[in-house]
Amino acid sequence: EEMSRERFDWLEEIGAEIENVISTVEKGSVITVVSGMRVLAGVAAGAPQHSPLIFPFLLDQLKLCKPRDVPTHTESILPAITAENKDAVLEIVKMRRPEFTAAHEKRMKKVLKKFP
Repeated sequence: EEMSRERFDWLEEIGAEIENVISTVEKGSVITVVSGMRVLAGVAAGAPQHSPLIFPFLLDQLKLCKPRDVPTHTESILPAITAENKDAVLEIVKMRRPEFTAAHEKRMKKVLKKFP
């Protein structure tokens, strides 16, 4: 029970700062973006009340990132993908696929096998 309470506190602390986290990710380095997307996806998955603010941002990142980053970012947001938003992610991946190299395509196929 102590662990779940700590997790709840962590989610609530980050949840209260979502706009600041998003702003930091938008301005951040590649490492900040990758880490930030993982944190935001974790918050969206663990505290779904924050998903309406977080998930559109995650989708925008998939739309705007460099083609080589689409598989990594897609994998990073897997925890936040639900039956309700899965199609939006798949649509962006489909739209971005013509930009992929063979290596990106291979990586994307591995990521898609992990989809819920």
